[in-house]
Order: sequence, then C-alpha cells, then structure tokens
Amino acid sequence: MEILYAIHFYSDWHCSSGLTSGTDADSLAIRDQDSLPYIPGKTIKGLLREAASIFAEFSEDQEEWKQFLQKCFGKQSDKENNQSQEGICYFSNAELSKAVKVKLLENQKSPLRLIFRKIASTAIEDDGQAKEHSLRKMEVTVPLVLFGQIQDCPDEYKDKMRSCLQWVKRLGVNRNRGLGRCDIKEVI
Repeated sequence: MEILYAIHFYSDWHCSSGLTSGTDADSLAIRDQDSLPYIPGKTIKGLLREAASIFAEFSEDQEEWKQFLQKCFGKQSDKENNQSQEGICYFSNAELSKAVKVKLLENQKSPLRLIFRKIASTAIEDDGQAKEHSLRKMEVTVPLVLFGQIQDCPDEYKDKMRSCLQWVKRLGVNRNRGLGRCDIKEVI
C-alpha cells in the first residue's frame, strides 16, 4: 500500500546539510542535485516514528500501536540484545513537484534566490547588549509545498500512519523558535 502526502509549510524552514558557506552562513539548507530543497526520507521516518511512539504511550490501544511501530518502523536495538530489526515501510524523500522544479530550473535568473534566504540571530546579554561572537546566520527555505510517499504500508496500519502524518506540525531545525510550521496531508 502506498500513501502519498504533501507537506504544506507556513513559515520558513531549515533542514541542515551540515555544511557552511564560510563567513556567509553558518548552516546551509540541504539540497538535491539541482540545488533545490528537499527533506530526507529518514527525517520523515523519524518524525512519524516519534508521533507513533507518543500514540503508543498515551493511547488506550497501546499494544496495537507498539505492533504498528515495530512492523512499520522497525525495532531499534536495546542494551541487552544489541539487535535491530528493519521496518517494512519505505519513506521517500519529500521534494518539490515536477512542475515546480521545471519552472524553477528553466528560469534564467538564479532560482535559488527565490526559495532560499538567510536569517541572522544573536545571543543577548542581561544588559540588552549583543553577546560578543554570537552572531549566527542560517540559510532557510521559504514556505512551499513538498511531496513524498510511504511505500509498503500494510492496509491494517494505514489509518495509524495517517494519524502520525497529521500529528506533525513542525519540521526541521529551530522548531521551537518559529521555523518549520507545517501540515502534512494525504494526497488522494
């Protein structure tokens, strides 16, 4: 069973590539081979696993949620038996639609200036002055819509996976500081 979904961003967001651009930015956004933004499937899987774990902890049908977690996401190794088990679901990268990619790439001017920008922040001392050497710049992606898919989700767990998708409301770095506000909705 395949579940197609769309991530609608309502604020700037940042999934880090782990790279910097020297003095220009301390953290660059992750990009695909065409320099366009995307969210790795493993990030999506981690967010949905976290949602499923919360449901498993607080739901009345805890055992069903635990079975769903283990079957779809796999079993992580523990201290005692150090063996992990892979889940059966495959999580694709979430990407721009093909039509949007084509439009951005056919634009003669740099499409990067349309979808990426840099924001700066600094730590403030108790006296209201900026803390020395604390200025940081981060490259963020403007609000847009990305699409992804979850493959091999068993029919009996489809509703639970949908609940997990709906649970995610923030994604990426600095979620607690206003970045990455989003909704994830199934595309029918």
